[in-house]
Formats: sequence, structure tokens, C-alpha cells
Amino acid sequence: LQELQSIASTAGQDIKVLEEAYRRYAPSAILAGATQEEVNKSFKDFAEVATVLHLPEDKINSVYLALDQMYAKGTVQSEEIKKQLGNVLPAAVEVGAKAMEMSSSKFIEAMSKNEIAAKDFVPKFSALYRQIFGGVDDSVFKSVQDMFFANLMRIKNNWTLLARDVYNINQELMNNVAKIVRDGLITRSEERRVGKE
Repeated sequence: LQELQSIASTAGQDIKVLEEAYRRYAPSAILAGATQEEVNKSFKDFAEVATVLHLPEDKINSVYLALDQMYAKGTVQSEEIKKQLGNVLPAAVEVGAKAMEMSSSKFIEAMSKNEIAAKDFVPKFSALYRQIFGGVDDSVFKSVQDMFFANLMRIKNNWTLLARDVYNINQELMNNVAKIVRDGLITRSEERRVGKE
């Protein structure tokens, strides 16, 4: 959770959206053979790319869903690159080919033969995408990192985390109050039922 909070804060992305995506993405990646470090790095790369590209929540989910499917299948297929990522990320095929040090046509051919392992592809793809769209010196990312929308997301995230903290601190008390209210409602309901008989 700390890692996701850090990513959400740095990228200025909604913590809830990232948590939901990570719950699907990370297990598939780990089961496909990626290390935890690779999973966290590629996840962070795409969260930051989403900031640069001003991707809305549904597009962010689409990116992670496509990556999750690659890992789940074990190989990179043109459906995820062309259709899913290509609809969200500019030049997805070209960047994918460059990440694998292939021409676009060789990359497409290799995908059709299931020759590109997701565990090898995703870390290279995410790093190259982050470099291209974040700027070699990180200048592009840094310039959008502190813009209005990213700062609004940070405010929203802080409220979300505060609400969680309040809930966690007061969970037992809140549960006891809920039980008292429940018991009172049950008693009242039984009294009404007995009164009607």
C-alpha cells in the first residue's frame, strides 16, 4: 500500500483507481515470472505516462487491463497492443517494436507466432514509454506533475487516506455503534410485530 500511495502522489493519480488496477495487474505479472521490482517499476512507469497523456480513469484501467492480459496469457499478442493499448497509448506498436529492438513488421510477426514473452516485454515497453513521453531528462513529466488535475488528485487521495485512517482508528467503536443500532432496530421490529398480533 505504501508503494501505491507513493506512486499516486508522485504521478498525481487517483489512489483508488491505481489500487484496483494493481490488484489485477500484480498477481498476473508475478505468476508470469516478473519480479516484484519489475512489477512496481512498470506499474509506476505507466501511472506517470497516464499523467503526461492526461488519461482519464477508464483509459488508465484499459492500459492495466491490457498489460494484465499479456501477463495472464504469457505472451504479447497483437490484440492487446493494437486494439487495447493502441486505442489509449499513441504509437503503441512502434514503441513496442522499438522496446524489443525490432521493426514494426517483425514485431507484429513475432506477436503472431507468440514469440514475445510478456515478462520480457512489459518492463522494456514501460521503461521506453516512460522515457519517450516523460522526457529523457524527465522534463515533460515534471512539467505536468504539478498541474491542476494532478494536484486535485493529490487532495482527493489525502481525503481518501484520512477517511481510511479515521475508519481504522475507530473501527471497533463504529462496529459497536452499528451493533447497538442493529439491535435497537431488531428490537423495535419485533415489538411492532408482536403489537400487530
